[in-house]
Amino acid sequence: MQRGDWYKSFTASESPMKVAETYYRIVEVIDDDTLLVDEYTYYLNLKKYIKTSKTPVQRTSKWWLEQNIQNNIYPIEREKVPFILHM
Repeated sequence: MQRGDWYKSFTASESPMKVAETYYRIVEVIDDDTLLVDEYTYYLNLKKYIKTSKTPVQRTSKWWLEQNIQNNIYPIEREKVPFILHM
């Protein structure tokens, strides 16, 4: 987990309708227990993304690691984020 890393929600991409996908970008690792994360929803049919919050969302490292262990999110290369060219 490092600043600038991208993650994708596993469950969103596996839905049969594939209407939207959720992406996360680590903005800052504050300490061993706290991260700041930008969350984006990408609407496939509109080819449009929306940032969920104007400011980064604070998450605990414990929550983040649990999401990884439970396969709810997984790391993704920056080049694979469909809206990265628009940022």
